Amino acid sequence: MEYTRRTLLKTSVAAAVAALTTTGCATTAPETKSKGEVSQAPGLGDLLENATDLILDAYPESTSSAGIDKGKYARHKFALTDRSAQGQARIEANVRAMLVSLNAVDASSLTADEALNLDVVRTVFDMSAKGFDLAYGDVALLNSNWSWRNSPYAVAQNTGAFVEIPSFLDASHTIAS
Repeated sequence: MEYTRRTLLKTSVAAAVAALTTTGCATTAPETKSKGEVSQAPGLGDLLENATDLILDAYPESTSSAGIDKGKYARHKFALTDRSAQGQARIEANVRAMLVSLNAVDASSLTADEALNLDVVRTVFDMSAKGFDLAYGDVALLNSNWSWRNSPYAVAQNTGAFVEIPSFLDASHTIAS
């Protein structure tokens, strides 16, 4: 198999989204917990699953790119990110609300794996909130299709919907007959 940047990006994105989805769906911490150690955060799995759903609802293209646009996420196959001012304001409000929820978790009661999972997800939402603090440009930090980046420009030679949507449709969005 020939490895290209596209192959690397696609497999990395799929692995990242799958890991976040798997982590979000877990009701207990991963197997690396010490024997007999019990999770002190029964709602953490639900919170991380809600974070995953928020990301995939805001950026539905990510489900196709990760190959999970079936079953629970099938509705995302027919949607694109709402790039209108109202849509972006809704995403921002959801990001900030999720960050408040993530920051409210007492990490001292978590196992090491749970604390790490929480910290990773909290950092992603914190960086996204900081991106929305910039009053212009394109905030796409939660979107795996757009290189996990914020851009000070909504349209530039290498960023923006005019470049990214056709690329996504060509590379990731399959149509089965």
